[in-house]
Amino acid sequence: MNIDAPHVQTDKIEKTFFDTICIIIVFVMSYLAVQSYYNLGVTVLLFMDVGLALMGTVFYVLSNRYGQFRKVRTPFIVVVYVANSIFWFLLNGLYGSAPVALVTGCVIVILVVEKQYRLLAGGFSILLIIILVLMQIFTPWIDESTIGKEKLSTNYLLFSSALIIIINFIKSRYDLENELVSTQNNKLSSLNQTLTTTLEQKEEIIRQLRITKDQLVESEKMASLGKLTAGLAHELNNPLNYIGGVVTPLRKDVEELQKMISKKNRSDAAELIQETNELLDTLSEGANRASDVIKNLVRLTPDPTNQINKIVSVHRLLENNLLLIKRSHDEILFETQFDDRVTVNCNPMELSQVILQILQNSVQSLSGVPHKHILLKLFNRDRSAVIEISDSGVGIPQEHKDKIFDPFYTTKSPGNGAGLGLYLSQGIIKKHFGEIKLESHPGQGTTVTLFLPLAD
Repeated sequence: MNIDAPHVQTDKIEKTFFDTICIIIVFVMSYLAVQSYYNLGVTVLLFMDVGLALMGTVFYVLSNRYGQFRKVRTPFIVVVYVANSIFWFLLNGLYGSAPVALVTGCVIVILVVEKQYRLLAGGFSILLIIILVLMQIFTPWIDESTIGKEKLSTNYLLFSSALIIIINFIKSRYDLENELVSTQNNKLSSLNQTLTTTLEQKEEIIRQLRITKDQLVESEKMASLGKLTAGLAHELNNPLNYIGGVVTPLRKDVEELQKMISKKNRSDAAELIQETNELLDTLSEGANRASDVIKNLVRLTPDPTNQINKIVSVHRLLENNLLLIKRSHDEILFETQFDDRVTVNCNPMELSQVILQILQNSVQSLSGVPHKHILLKLFNRDRSAVIEISDSGVGIPQEHKDKIFDPFYTTKSPGNGAGLGLYLSQGIIKKHFGEIKLESHPGQGTTVTLFLPLAD
């Protein structure tokens, strides 16, 4: 907090008074100088008027142009007191214009003097008026007048003193209120600074949360990749077991075949050859299945360009992803209704991520359900490719539907998901200029519908 602010604010107000008064003095004294020259000629009064006009100009320039207000304030006050004292005697004291000038000068001093010297200036002003009035009454320095000297001097003393005290009081109260306002402004500035700092801290926290969210998203992707890898390993193990299981019997059969052929037992040789062919067919089937799985893995490999302008046959993409799911879940009846003419512009890896996520959710919703059924549909409607994935699972309660696509929202037990699957899926579909909708009823299953623009 800036503790000098009230003092600086008070100086600013007093400087405004000072500059205004200097300008007024310049114009008034210039006017009086002209009047004095035409009425009285070249006199001491003329020099006084001209000198004060010049001094007013100098004070204004020093204060306003060079920022020397605090330095010229005291000399200015001294000039005001001295000039008013001289005018008192030059203008016949109480019987001329000097009384008005004297009171005006004392008020000016109170307006521009520093706060800590205001009472002293007010007391000195009253004392100066008393001294000048008494000097007029008890000395012959000012010519006698027929006006009642005693009565006028008493009234002047009372009114001038009262005026100075009132102005002093008003200015003091004004400075006090201004100081209170300045103090409150400083407190508000301090609170504003604190608020600004708090907002900056909030922005930093939000930034850190975004970083954490990105890390969680990557973790969720890695978790999905782990599930995919586990399923792939399972799928590879089966055909590899086929291969491993037939190699040894095949070798023995070949050895026996060689022995029998050497004995020219054509009947037994034919039987062994048939068995060998069956084993080779089994080996071929296993190898083909392994090849299919690897081909699917290649199709799901991330596109380094991350572009969405690749024309993809949607039914093939659905079949490839369905293949990764259905072989691990023989207990589920998978049904498809595909229009093989539907194509879209997409990033195959990202769209596969969405389909796998929805299929995994459907599979999980079938836990504990006696009739396990998943239906996949593909068709076009109104220049859009429509993918429907329906299951006969437990469904979603009404109170959870509005939160399904929220990040980190999940009804799964801890460790089974971060609640980012559908959130990421919605982002991917939006990126592809599409839309994702979900319809579900408890006990009646769930249908997730994807809308994507058809390829041009």
